[in-house]
Amino acid sequence: MKPIIYWDCESYWGMYPLIKDPDHFKDINFIYNKLFEIHKNNTEIDLYIAVVGILLCKNEIEQSKFLYEILSLNEEYRDKKYNNRIKSLINVIPKLQKIHIKEEIELLSKLENVKVGNHTSTHPYIKMDSKNFNKIMLNEIKLTENKIKQNLGINPEFLILPQNKLNDTLALDLINKGYKFRPSNIIWEYDENLESNGSFFKSLQRLKRLVNMFIPKLMRVEPRKYDGTISNLCECGIFLKLPSNKLEFLIFLNFYKYILGNSKNRILWLHPHNFISKTELKIKFYLKIIEIITE
Repeated sequence: MKPIIYWDCESYWGMYPLIKDPDHFKDINFIYNKLFEIHKNNTEIDLYIAVVGILLCKNEIEQSKFLYEILSLNEEYRDKKYNNRIKSLINVIPKLQKIHIKEEIELLSKLENVKVGNHTSTHPYIKMDSKNFNKIMLNEIKLTENKIKQNLGINPEFLILPQNKLNDTLALDLINKGYKFRPSNIIWEYDENLESNGSFFKSLQRLKRLVNMFIPKLMRVEPRKYDGTISNLCECGIFLKLPSNKLEFLIFLNFYKYILGNSKNRILWLHPHNFISKTELKIKFYLKIIEIITE
């Protein structure tokens, strides 16, 4: 089986309100161009790009229209928290420079080893037990499917839900509509209830990550599968955490050599926007990881 790398392409739109400063993402187009240069001649890895629909808008005017369309579709559900987040994003657009990657994703989509998938429209932070969870997700998925067809001229080849939030009812509905799933299950790094965690819980998460980095054998267990319908739809994957200094570079590299050396499937996922700071160091690390998974 070929190694697989998933990119969760969400940038500012997926991280808001966790990161509210749009200037943090001002170099996002430069990052995608650097990554394109790495992958354009590499046929040893299958690259799955899950993109948030609003990133495929051609400009800020189209982004505003896209968000208003989302609001109009979801107005009947009266989900106050969700609607307020969309309204906040609309208000932020005039302050943005360019946070869309339509041209970059279009270039990538033409590579033979690349598949483009649907990662919803705005990467909503909404709890699975929310009354309107399924309806909101279906609307976001449909709008991004249309945007991929309209602006890239292709059909999305797979679907990844934000934070892998998927229940059996929603899974069956999406299967009946012809969607294919390529989610990766993460347990050592991923936090699926980010919007409701307190500072103490987040501190425990950070401690767990550090233990995994220094002593991976101690806490590594196989990722759990979902119950019921979803259990056959998921693949086991490992989140690729990028180093921010030379010491982390060595520690993380040791960790991934161990994990990938003892894994049946070499499946990684990452967020391209995490390359924004310490870019050269992180690109060097990424190239080392590619060497490891293609050995």
